[in-house]
Amino acid sequence: MKNGTSQADGSHFSGANKTAVILATASSFYAAQSNLSSLEGIKLEDASTLVPLAAMHQSLDRAQAAQLDQENEVGELRERTAKLLARWHQESILTRGERLVDWEERLLDVERTIRRREVARARDDSF
Repeated sequence: MKNGTSQADGSHFSGANKTAVILATASSFYAAQSNLSSLEGIKLEDASTLVPLAAMHQSLDRAQAAQLDQENEVGELRERTAKLLARWHQESILTRGERLVDWEERLLDVERTIRRREVARARDDSF
């Protein structure tokens, strides 16, 4: 800073430097002008139609929160259902199958015993 003035105003550049900077950045000015000009043709809707939508924002937030709660609850219910089905399968299907196998083994043992006795009686009766 000299004498309280800032050098940001470009006074420290020579004329050739200023010209070089202007020419180097001129294309970006034209691009910005073109972009701004393209915005002129855009019609904006009447803002009064957007007011009810803005008023619905809180309702939409509450609905979204409710939906998230429902998704969490459904996830918990799915997990509980999976555990319940696994427990039912274990207790009802597998345990019942084990009982049937046990009963079948007992029945076979009883059948063998009966056959042995019948064979033994048949031998005793033939003598």
